[in-house]
Amino acid sequence: MQTYIASQPNIDVSLYQHRVLLMPPGTPCSSLGVEGMFYPDIFVLVNAGEPIPSSAFLHEFGHNLGLQHSSVLGGLPDSQEDTSSIMGAAGPMRCYNAPHIWQLGWGQPSNVIGFDDVPAGSWMYERLVPLGSSPNGYIILQPGQYSSPNTFFLSYRIATGCDTNLETQYLNKVSLHMYNGVTLQSPLATDCTMFITMIPLSMAFAPSDPSLGANIVITFVYQDMFGVATVGLCRFISSPSECALQRSSNTVLTTLPQSNCNGNGSCEPVFGENYMNCADCFIK
Repeated sequence: MQTYIASQPNIDVSLYQHRVLLMPPGTPCSSLGVEGMFYPDIFVLVNAGEPIPSSAFLHEFGHNLGLQHSSVLGGLPDSQEDTSSIMGAAGPMRCYNAPHIWQLGWGQPSNVIGFDDVPAGSWMYERLVPLGSSPNGYIILQPGQYSSPNTFFLSYRIATGCDTNLETQYLNKVSLHMYNGVTLQSPLATDCTMFITMIPLSMAFAPSDPSLGANIVITFVYQDMFGVATVGLCRFISSPSECALQRSSNTVLTTLPQSNCNGNGSCEPVFGENYMNCADCFIK
């Protein structure tokens, strides 16, 4: 194929680093992307006999640029189970996830926060612009001295921009991803990104898996009229309850009702339960 193209007049193959090969129907191969960091010639192979949606092109070009698949924590290796990213299994057109955007260098985080900089037993607050409308719509949580070597990524997903057709299960929630924190230029950039959880409004998440090495409680506090989310972060020493029982002076939260917290394991906002006053509102 390359020999044929090179023989054509007025085509300088060396000008094109990324190439699409459209194979004729009946070719005994499936569509695939070849990772550019390991090959001098970078291809996306497309079988013209297959129905190929535009999302598949974006997925294969992701490999072309050096990205691995997006998986879920606890799932099978290289499972593509994280369908919040175009690097997951086949589905509608949607954005790359936050760690992929960071890997590609397409956007910088709105903030980089070290675990040790999160206050112990009290809350700090950050705003998240929807990832679909801004490549800078994510926050990086960096490991502390005694915590996991992994880096965590917080993003907020609504049906806008490249996320217009995102699956409904991810919409209007804060997503938490984990990645080993190396760039595409590193030979260690062979790990899949890991989806950990999504956090609905008024709910909180405290990692219960010791392998995460993260003693941080994350909550989705508020969404304003412009679709911007406010998230809360609190570091605990021994138990997430150190954060759940703290009241906040933040004006957004002072209107939240008090609660008796019946301890039935179900978060019931109608009774005034919320992540600030009841452990029932923690995502397990």
